[in-house]
Amino acid sequence: MQTTSITRTPGNVHHYYRCPKRVRDGKDGCENGKNQRTDHAEPEVWGEVSRLLKDPDRLRIGLEAMIERKRSQLKGNPEREAAAWLKKLDECTRKRAAYQDQQAAGLMTLDELSARLSELEDARLTAERELAKLRDAREEIEALERDAGALLASYEHATPERLDALSAEERHHVYRVMRLEVLAHPDGSLEATGDVPLDVSTLNSTAWQSGFAQRFYP
Repeated sequence: MQTTSITRTPGNVHHYYRCPKRVRDGKDGCENGKNQRTDHAEPEVWGEVSRLLKDPDRLRIGLEAMIERKRSQLKGNPEREAAAWLKKLDECTRKRAAYQDQQAAGLMTLDELSARLSELEDARLTAERELAKLRDAREEIEALERDAGALLASYEHATPERLDALSAEERHHVYRVMRLEVLAHPDGSLEATGDVPLDVSTLNSTAWQSGFAQRFYP
């Protein structure tokens, strides 16, 4: 969902989360006909998040679990896998030179050389893609570790009053570290999900109902 502002009367402006399809196509553009007022939704979301921040042990356990889940998504041994793909790249380079030497010596036609080089190019691209995936996953985990450490250092010993007084920018930073997103259901209820467990199914105490849910990121 995207943010939008509606002026009811001069000086009376309300801010909402609203489905972009509804903005573009009118009320029939989205099955979820409800907008979410930011001044209603965000305090509920922050209430749950701040309760987590006020419990440092629970916060630490949640952050560690988040990082461990990310690590477990890396199948096998990432270092060994990266070494294997690097070896594959070296092999492609050696074979390319060997094939070119064979063609120059008249042991291979130009068509045969072209076919072999095409196979090597496919293998090289595959190896580079897999290496990039491993590198991105490693960098994501390293970023999570840095963010989690900074979050704990910033708020582990903060007083409840300090946490309650965090600015919007500071709150949004916490949301980003937690990878927090919120589902807005057609019945008006909100459901918070994120990589750090909030131990909460819905924020409005209304049960899950079938229907179209919209995501927004506070």
